Amino acid sequence: MAAESGWWLPTAAEHYPHYKREEAKALAERLGVGAEPFEGEVRRLSTGERQRLAIVRGLVLDSPVLLLDEPTGALDPESVAKVEALLLERMKAGTTLVVVSHDPTQPGRLSARHRVMRNRRLEPEA
Repeated sequence: MAAESGWWLPTAAEHYPHYKREEAKALAERLGVGAEPFEGEVRRLSTGERQRLAIVRGLVLDSPVLLLDEPTGALDPESVAKVEALLLERMKAGTTLVVVSHDPTQPGRLSARHRVMRNRRLEPEA
């Protein structure tokens, strides 16, 4: 999932497979995005709504691994907590997360292992 996801159809709901829309809508509600933004036009969504709906778009795919680039970068602390709680649930269910974050505290909240990149190189594990 890119830090800034693409939206190529007029409404957010159209970006989810028909058979996954109810699941997507329920996840969006859990992340604080109501039915109106979910069903509404993408151009009217806030940056945070788009970011949370992009996370939902990745989650409904039920992939065994999620690659997330700055998944909470544009979110307020309450929304960050909701997203992280949902990601932790997925991890407990067996999903592997690979997260890129500029928030130095986020890796500790989401994982048992994390690596730091400096000067375009991964530092050895501590």
